[in-house]
Amino acid sequence: MTNIKKEHEFLTVKMGDIVLIGDSEIAKIFTFIGGSRDPDAPTPFQPLNVDTGELHWVHFEEVNGIVPSRKSS
Repeated sequence: MTNIKKEHEFLTVKMGDIVLIGDSEIAKIFTFIGGSRDPDAPTPFQPLNVDTGELHWVHFEEVNGIVPSRKSS
């Protein structure tokens, strides 16, 4: 049941969003690998670590949450 909710939550993520990966890595989503059969299917993506600037490939299952953005008025 948890995976279904987590998968659905990840589908709302777009490039530029901030996510929590693992227990302590906060990263900005840099790019996705799109699937040709189902473009909405969860795919690996490349986050940019906000602390170190490191880029690496991550699968959506490693995302533990989406950091809500603060909208300025």
